[in-house]
Amino acid sequence: MAEEQKRSRGRPTVATEYFGNAAQAFGMIMSAGKKVTKRSIADYVYCDAALRIIKEAASEIPFVEEIFSVDREKEQYCRSILSQLGRMSIQDSYTDVDVIAIARIAAEARHDKCTVKQIEKYIRRGRMTGEW
Repeated sequence: MAEEQKRSRGRPTVATEYFGNAAQAFGMIMSAGKKVTKRSIADYVYCDAALRIIKEAASEIPFVEEIFSVDREKEQYCRSILSQLGRMSIQDSYTDVDVIAIARIAAEARHDKCTVKQIEKYIRRGRMTGEW
């Protein structure tokens, strides 16, 4: 008896849409030694999208090191802020210019001692309502 191929139900994962192959995303996260869940993969994809945009425009963003910095030993970043910025790009189809503008606001707010949670809520509310 031949094994039946299991049908995929629902929407494809964000990783599949972004990378084209979810196995590649699994490999990237597994190499980091973290537990792999659908949520962690999606979060990784959103952060990766935001990092790609921010790295290209790092010179345009004052205090960019507040949300993302590359140290010689390792990268450090505010995962929840970058996740929201990545969601803006992937889910909500904001342009790179809009994402950079919000990243600039987030970096300045972080520099002015706002908490990461406050900034994350601000971005999430802006994404949902379209009011900044």
